[in-house]
Amino acid sequence: MSTVPMELTTAPLVESGVDRLPPDGYLSTLIAGMRTDVVLRPDNYRARTIEWGQPWMYESPAYWVARAEQMTPTSSPDDTYRLGSSLDEEVVACLLGGFGVTYELNVAAFHAVRDAGLIASDVAPDPGLIAEQLARPLSLASGRAARYRFPNQKSARIASALSRLKQEPAPDDPIGARDWLLSFNGIGPKTASWIVRNRWPDAEVAIVDIHVWRAATACGVFDPDWNPTRNYWEMEAVFVEWARHGGVSAAALDATIWAERAARARRRLGAVDSR
Repeated sequence: MSTVPMELTTAPLVESGVDRLPPDGYLSTLIAGMRTDVVLRPDNYRARTIEWGQPWMYESPAYWVARAEQMTPTSSPDDTYRLGSSLDEEVVACLLGGFGVTYELNVAAFHAVRDAGLIASDVAPDPGLIAEQLARPLSLASGRAARYRFPNQKSARIASALSRLKQEPAPDDPIGARDWLLSFNGIGPKTASWIVRNRWPDAEVAIVDIHVWRAATACGVFDPDWNPTRNYWEMEAVFVEWARHGGVSAAALDATIWAERAARARRRLGAVDSR
């Protein structure tokens, strides 16, 4: 993590018209004076002390909070993150996303299924009809065509989810809804949290995907030994407390990290902006 602005490392000091280099220990003393340790106290988990940093310290906890403040919507926040217009559509959209599926392909696959009338129907569709849509070349926003991976597996999960959604009323509160969604086939903590975040942007949940995991670990918020497979709920609790301390919503902090990290990954490796 870069902690020193470029001008501090290169610009000479000027005194009485004579340039001179900073004295030994100048920069380390300067940075030490700016150090601010913060204790995060997540609900039901041990407190965690982190170095908060400054907003200009690239990828520090303070940096991410400042970026989230800049990206927080000022109006109509309810539909900021939504992919669909109903809970049924949101579940389908998020089931079609995930590791190895770019955001652009995710949206194209969702639109193909939705526009075929397979979500709005009063009866859950046959998995074969969904697979038929997913197996076709999909038109991306960029104008390219792409094929969706594992159409049969995803179509079976979507049909099963839609069947339950049409038979069972969803809980009204976000955490209750997430607990309910976790009982669906193919929906784990990350996907359930993604659905809930999109529908209830004020919900204190976190989508701990690869981008959020790496960023929060790099800046010291997450323990390097934590893994979403084993520690998802503790990671979420710490992430939510990080957002609380910074005065931003967990949704804004999560979305900011994902957007910036995913964009960097695209520039470096190609299309790898999956959730």
